[in-house]
Order: sequence, then C-alpha cells, then structure tokens
Amino acid sequence: MTGLAAGATGAIVRAMELLGSSHARGSLALLLVCLLVVPRASLATDRSYCAALQTIIAASRTGFADIAGEKAGEDGRYPATLILQEAGTCSVSRPPGTASYHCVWEFPLQKPAAYAKYKTMEQETDACIGSRAPPQDDQGVNHPDFYAARRYDLESAGVIVSVKDKSVLNRTLVNLWVVVP
Repeated sequence: MTGLAAGATGAIVRAMELLGSSHARGSLALLLVCLLVVPRASLATDRSYCAALQTIIAASRTGFADIAGEKAGEDGRYPATLILQEAGTCSVSRPPGTASYHCVWEFPLQKPAAYAKYKTMEQETDACIGSRAPPQDDQGVNHPDFYAARRYDLESAGVIVSVKDKSVLNRTLVNLWVVVP
C-alpha cells in the first residue's frame, strides 16, 4: 500500500469511528475501496492491452471467427466482440482468402492526444510482441496529410499501429490492424 493510501485508510478508519452509524460506515468503506482499487486498475491497462492483443493474434489463426460478431454490416465488416479500451470501433473483415481485425480511435485533427495515443500503443506493442517481431517503420503514403506507422510481422499475422491525419474528415485517426497474410 502506498503512503498516500495508508494515510487515507487511517483517516477513513478514524472518521468511521467518529461517525458510528452503519450507513456512514458503509459509505466510507465504499470510498476506501475506490481509493485503493481504482489506481491499481489503471496500472493494469498495459497488461490488459497486451493480453487483448495476444488474444487477437491467436484469433488470426481462425480468420478471427471467434471474435467476429454474427452479422456483417452492409460494408461486409463484422462487429468485433473484442473491443480494445477506448476504441471508437473495432471490426473484423473476412473477404475470401484473407482476414483482418481493425480498431480505430478518432481525435479532432492534429490534437496532441492522438499522437500520444499512437506513441503509447507503439510502446505497448513493442513491449508485448517486439521481441518476437522487431518493429519496422511502415512505408509512407502519397498525400500531404501526416502519417506514421509501425509494422510487426509474426508467423500468423501482421500487426500495424498507425496514426493518420485526415484533413477532409477534420480528424486524426489512430489505428490497430491485425492482418492475416
């Protein structure tokens, strides 16, 4: 327990003793749980991303059948049943001969938060699978908007993390692709 959490625990225990009522004690106990558990949950985010990414990579062996929803939309994409944290959308495409899993995070055009999200995902992906598939900078694109991407080539799939400014949409998009070669 951190010093801050220990100090908060002591203060809450003393307050509970002073208050005496079971309702007040229950409310303070809930507050204590929030103070002690929520910070730990936020620390688990990196592990959660890696665990989800490993599940997605494993699902690539079956063309993502076990993480694709049952009904495809008009565009032929299936809603993914595994949604990465804070992603706007995640979907599975299964055209003949290939398959892909794709999540996108949308930000207002050129907001620093978009580039920070890309860097965080790049670092988390490096930590999760970089030792098995050293990252490679992806090829550039032929348009004036900003684009950067890292690619990881595994035996069963390629993983791509990218950020792209789309001025026509007034958006910056951060993407995760897992593609069956």
